[in-house]
Amino acid sequence: MPLRSMTGFGRGGAQSKRFRATASVRSLNHRHLEVRVNLNEPFESLEPEARARLEKAFSRGKVDAVLRIESLEEAPAQLRVSAPLVKAWLQEVNELRKDLGVRERVPFAEALRVQGAVEVLPCEIELREEDKSVIFAALDEALEGALSMKRAEGKALEREFFTHLDALEQTVDAIGARADGMVAAHAQKLSDRLREWSEAGDFQADDERILREAALYAERSDIAEEVARLRSHLGQFRTLIDSEERDAGRSLDFLLQEMHREANTLSVKARFDNLMPIVLQLRTSIERLREQARNIE
Repeated sequence: MPLRSMTGFGRGGAQSKRFRATASVRSLNHRHLEVRVNLNEPFESLEPEARARLEKAFSRGKVDAVLRIESLEEAPAQLRVSAPLVKAWLQEVNELRKDLGVRERVPFAEALRVQGAVEVLPCEIELREEDKSVIFAALDEALEGALSMKRAEGKALEREFFTHLDALEQTVDAIGARADGMVAAHAQKLSDRLREWSEAGDFQADDERILREAALYAERSDIAEEVARLRSHLGQFRTLIDSEERDAGRSLDFLLQEMHREANTLSVKARFDNLMPIVLQLRTSIERLREQARNIE
């Protein structure tokens, strides 16, 4: 499966003799999959199926779908009148009118304007299978529009990835080329110190200073493992981009975390050599790649 961005948007619409449906689907960056479906009354019963379609199409991201359905058939309105509320309101108003000496009678229609006196009940609409097909055709059209945008942005991100990977591999190769030189340089430094102490005649074979210096020499000079792991991670990154993995974004993010850790280790060792500028360049390139990878589903 080609890489897909986590951002996309699409619209759709469909109509039959009985219904007209419009839909929109929007997806944004999110670490996990979060789906929300907004349906108008009285069609909320379609929410589980609409959600299932979206969850099947997406693996990560915040997905918002809005589905509006309009009946093209006139259905008789159903009303419910709260008789107790109307009676109580009229009684209170008439008693107040008498107490105040007001002769004018209050029209009965005023009682029906009281909040809660009259309730318009939602129409009960029977949805047939052909009706559902039309409604979900609108959703599918919006979904495909969003997925098409995600694929197009994923293709653009893929080109950027390869550009960053080429630069990273060149930087890692430059660091690797310095590895042998670092070993030789540290070996020379250790040899010089041993000669100084030998000429001074103030050390033994098991002198703690020698052991400490040797350990420090080994720590400072060995960057071969970091370089090898970085090359491995870069190779895996390229493989993932060309793979059929549906949830490639998570795997790419994990690899970049590992690459960032290796770069941090190199930063510590670079303090003892002239590697700091090139290691900083490495960290900057990894961070740029990481920012782009956060947009991948």
